[in-house]
Amino acid sequence: MANVRINSLPSNKYQVVESITEAKKLEMKDSGKYFMYDQGDYTINLPKLSTELAGWNCLLIRRSAGSADMKLKAHEDDGAKLYYIEVGVAITTSTNTAITTITATGTGTSSTAPVQMKAFTDGSYWYLYLAAHADNYFSAA
Repeated sequence: MANVRINSLPSNKYQVVESITEAKKLEMKDSGKYFMYDQGDYTINLPKLSTELAGWNCLLIRRSAGSADMKLKAHEDDGAKLYYIEVGVAITTSTNTAITTITATGTGTSSTAPVQMKAFTDGSYWYLYLAAHADNYFSAA
């Protein structure tokens, strides 16, 4: 079977970087964006899964640390549809059980060490690549 393109989404009218400092629901038009987020007590919700969403992706990069936990969640109607792989300093963890939420743990410091979350969907599930400056920075639920 030949490789087939399953969808093509624009990168949000050429607006490719956005700041997140409070709760946000991502939309189809956010595909391809880079989000700079500040660690805080809020939730970022991924769009509702659908075949039209296949190929949707974004990269979330932590701009500033804090003591509160920030959550990245699947859409409320989707249930457990997240799979992830986490890369830390010395370990790599992953899950083969679908989850609903990834929590970026608050560190209580003003560290600017890099933390990234890359989200991608095939329209049926979310696939997350998580990278942090420390082992076990993320937790799953």
